[in-house]
Amino acid sequence: MTIKRPPAIVINDSTLRDVQRYARPELSRSDRTIIARGLEKLGVAEIEFAFPSCRATAIADLAITAAALDRAKPVLWGPASRRTVDAAIRSGFAAVTLSVKLSSRFVGRTAVLHRITGIIGHARESGLTVAICGEDASRADFDLIRAVIATAESAGASRFRYTDTMGVLHPLRTHSLFRELCAETDLELEFRGHDDFGLATANTLAAVQGGATHVSVSMVRRAAHSNTAQLEDVVGAIRISTLHPVDVDLALMPPLASRVATLLGLPSATTGRRWIPPHDAMTRGIGVSHVMGGR
Repeated sequence: MTIKRPPAIVINDSTLRDVQRYARPELSRSDRTIIARGLEKLGVAEIEFAFPSCRATAIADLAITAAALDRAKPVLWGPASRRTVDAAIRSGFAAVTLSVKLSSRFVGRTAVLHRITGIIGHARESGLTVAICGEDASRADFDLIRAVIATAESAGASRFRYTDTMGVLHPLRTHSLFRELCAETDLELEFRGHDDFGLATANTLAAVQGGATHVSVSMVRRAAHSNTAQLEDVVGAIRISTLHPVDVDLALMPPLASRVATLLGLPSATTGRRWIPPHDAMTRGIGVSHVMGGR
């Protein structure tokens, strides 16, 4: 009897998007390329870049960094607007993640759905693969989320990202949400968790167990910021769950992590202070990667 290998979970890393928010001064093109190539070497499938300024030099730098990738897919993240789509086209990207705020009491259902239909149509006509990012989805009306997903699917999107922007979900709820959403749509479903209450990794694993095929993670740790689920934590957690393979080699991560920490002015092993706690998956995950067969 042939046993089918479950599909690998696709890792979408937003380190470069997060770096753009926190690095002062702004990282050089060379620094961003080093990070992008390092993530690709780890086996990260998708690398997310932030919507750039409209300066020609910013667009050119973005295009050069994205073009340096051989295997990983560059994805441009930005507001659900024509400006984001046009920036992706000018930068030579083939994929965009368009963010829509869903939780505000000022969000009008009809306006949101109309906006999503129009911007997906524009992006698809331009030859782009489209994902819709539901910003603050965990505090939004669930019927609105279902309508957004149905509209996005009809308009030609390929994925919906459920974002727990304020970190208010818990794993049981996350699991049930994704079980329900998977039963209603053929779209790829992605989860992005934030760690306000220390549950980002647990919620990400619960989303995977509930049917998510993609997860959004980052390598940026900020003591003063409720950060995104961490790349090494999520990879280690998915791997030891044995439910799905994940094609990221944690053994190659420490040098890149130290480089990111240095570029952001964060403490790291190279400065004599620990950027990553000793009990973290950065150290334990390397052993896990060997036990579970590496990549």
